[in-house]
Amino acid sequence: MAVSADSEKERGRLVYQLEVRVIRSMKSAFERAGVGESGILIWDKFNTCVLKDSVMKSKLALVGIDSSMVRELFKILDTNESGRVTCEEFIGGLLRLRGQAKARDILTLRVSLLSLLERLEVIEDRARRVNLALRGIYDDVDQWNELFLGNRSRCQEVWDASAWNAKVSSVKRQILSTLHNRIQRDREAVLGRARVGSTRHAQNSQDGN
Repeated sequence: MAVSADSEKERGRLVYQLEVRVIRSMKSAFERAGVGESGILIWDKFNTCVLKDSVMKSKLALVGIDSSMVRELFKILDTNESGRVTCEEFIGGLLRLRGQAKARDILTLRVSLLSLLERLEVIEDRARRVNLALRGIYDDVDQWNELFLGNRSRCQEVWDASAWNAKVSSVKRQILSTLHNRIQRDREAVLGRARVGSTRHAQNSQDGN
């Protein structure tokens, strides 16, 4: 039983050494990705020359590291978001990543959460666009409503003016009718008095003869 445990321990040690050797062999590939003399990895070149390289992907898979984990590890190490990390920091991060199953699980969960956050950002962006579009529609509706109310107000003013003119015309007709009737009565009264006077004059003339 002890021999079996020792053999398992030895096998684990050899696997670890192999994985460390594989990770350290990546350093030359990292340097070809555009690392300057200062030993700085630049994300744009790193992403193009390393993560899209089939050989590099195979090496990462060999030690149980997914390319998405590498991308996230780069972001974690890039604390100032400059798109640059040192090669030594990155190699050390890969070694810690493969050496701890819990660390891989946490990073995998973080990658999944970031993916969800990116999707949420897309949804929020679409929601903002929809809200802007709806706001534009609401503004158009408000403008049409204001225009309608303005036209309605002007129509009411025209209607009120027409009604007022009709009332004025009615009053004018009543006044003219009243004046006409009064003039007619005065005329008839004058004619009546004239006839009476003429009759009296004729009688007086007869009496004188």
